[in-house]
Amino acid sequence: MKLTINEKIGFGAGDMAIAIVMMSLAMIITYFYTDVFGLKPVDLGILLFSVRILDAVIDPVVGTMTDITNTRWGKYRPWLLFMSIPFGISIWLMFTTPDTDYSVKLLWAWATYVLLTLTYTLIAIPYVSLISVITDDPQERLSANGYRFVMTKITMFAVTIIVPLSAMYLGKNNVQLGYQIAMGTMGILATCLCLYCFFSVRERIYHPKPSLGMAAQFRLLIKNDQWLILGAVIAIIMFGGIIRNSVAAYYAKYYLSGGDALISPFLTSGVIASVLAMIACTWLTRLYDKIKIFRYTQLLAFVVGGAMYF
Repeated sequence: MKLTINEKIGFGAGDMAIAIVMMSLAMIITYFYTDVFGLKPVDLGILLFSVRILDAVIDPVVGTMTDITNTRWGKYRPWLLFMSIPFGISIWLMFTTPDTDYSVKLLWAWATYVLLTLTYTLIAIPYVSLISVITDDPQERLSANGYRFVMTKITMFAVTIIVPLSAMYLGKNNVQLGYQIAMGTMGILATCLCLYCFFSVRERIYHPKPSLGMAAQFRLLIKNDQWLILGAVIAIIMFGGIIRNSVAAYYAKYYLSGGDALISPFLTSGVIASVLAMIACTWLTRLYDKIKIFRYTQLLAFVVGGAMYF
């Protein structure tokens, strides 16, 4: 089944909405919570760790819910429609700082972070399954994902460049208000992108409900040694990446003594590097063994990371 250009752009729009939150949580949230919102680092650590554990429980539950969904719009598209507005509102709420005492602010942070995590999951999991039902042509899927990756990179630039700068200039002497306005605008954009994705694509392929339950599927997974090895490697890489992204704003502001003005260009330099890496990866994997490239680039990343420390 051939996809139109509008469908491919619409499919990419869904990932742009997801990327707004993904990049905000990866690059901005720790700095926002400590230096803008005013949380103590210990309380922030407990919050982030606890909600990630909760998210690990929620993800398979949402996956099961999407498997049994059956509407006239399909299995996955309805989630983009009905969760789009709660998704946008939750982005705005999480970046809103209430003018109250610390205990209430901490409760607000917990409530809004859990809310955003829930709405994000209810959008993201159906979305990643969407490509499997809009076309059965591998080349069309590859093409649609190409649109998706390009549009996601645009969002990454928007979050790392526009949000910190907008927060400084829109808030003027009130950076809390600046982040509320900047991320509120991003929330509106995320809602519109979800709706555009819903109205642009169509589910054409039906996949029957899995015969195995979630517990049975999990038992099969843990017997797959290659999956376990790959999962462990990805977990280690993600662990390092999350730490690096979480401290990037602090690194620019305090360690490099650049203040708030250096945060945006420093974060943007990382996004540019990721784009260049994606281009280089496509070229290198055509010429060399993928496993060796993976092994040596990870060793190189370790060396460069150590050099940044010194």
